Amino acid sequence: MKSVYAEGKKSVKQQEQPGDWCDVCGEGILNGDDLQATEPAWLAFRGEVDREEGKAYRRRGFSRNP
Repeated sequence: MKSVYAEGKKSVKQQEQPGDWCDVCGEGILNGDDLQATEPAWLAFRGEVDREEGKAYRRRGFSRNP
């Protein structure tokens, strides 16, 4: 397990990611089970960040759609 982070404009998400991690360089190999274990939480965070950014665009009078 390794703590991994993702950042939005106002949010930071930390999560323990299973996988085979190198103690020297920190890189890892993730298999399907490793990814499936954390995917729901990452998708929820991404949705939260998208909503925050959408609100910021609308406050400034912009549209995110072409």
